[in-house]
Amino acid sequence: MESMSSRTDAPTADSSTSEPVPARAARYHSVGGPEVINVETITVAAPGEGEVRIRLAAAGLNPVDYKIRRGTSRFPVTVPTTLGREFSGVVESVGAGVTDVAAGDHVFGSIPSGAACDLVVAPVDALAPVPDDVPLEVAGGLALAGQTAWDALESQHLAEGDTVVVSAAAGGVGGILCQLAIARAHPPGARRARRLGGGRSAGRGAVSARRGARGLRPPRVGAPARQDRPRSLSAVRRRGLPTGSCSARSRPRRSAAAPPR
Repeated sequence: MESMSSRTDAPTADSSTSEPVPARAARYHSVGGPEVINVETITVAAPGEGEVRIRLAAAGLNPVDYKIRRGTSRFPVTVPTTLGREFSGVVESVGAGVTDVAAGDHVFGSIPSGAACDLVVAPVDALAPVPDDVPLEVAGGLALAGQTAWDALESQHLAEGDTVVVSAAAGGVGGILCQLAIARAHPPGARRARRLGGGRSAGRGAVSARRGARGLRPPRVGAPARQDRPRSLSAVRRRGLPTGSCSARSRPRRSAAAPPR
């Protein structure tokens, strides 16, 4: 699916389109490598009660997508299916009972499958508005990593002065988590975080990369649950820092609409 480069390039909503319509989709009929994916034309239903139909601007791809496609993910897959879980676009039509969004709104979100399609039908509570200064192709890759980072940070119940050690902070989840943490604390903490190698984001915070943890004595250090979490926490404990942990994977999915505080 083609990404959109600016607001002026965004797909145009058609509020009169409320019937099933044909659309291109990236689909596969059996699990396997990328060779099983084909672009097909399917019929996309009109939005039902509480649903929204979106004209796709960008569809994000994550490691979980290829694991689902290969049949090696913990998420079950029933074929044939359409690839992709996260997306951004312009609301084309809304179903009964939907009052939070309207045709023409720019939104992003995630669904269990079916995001790599010209038209995406999603529950309204799985959507969030795209800020005016965020390009749609950026928003299209935000929902999964952003929600994981948000849930991980929320689960730690951090207070001002706590230090967060983020494993793999250069990745999507880690980079967003650093920015969210920086946005929560006071400006001096943000400057200290940058000196210690933390997230580079305008705002506030007290975030350090692992190499900056030596000598700090916060009330608690938390690390998101990742494959390398045991090694990360062991490195922190060797420096005498108390640790907490969280498992973003086990948390129930919440609406992507939760805004940073």
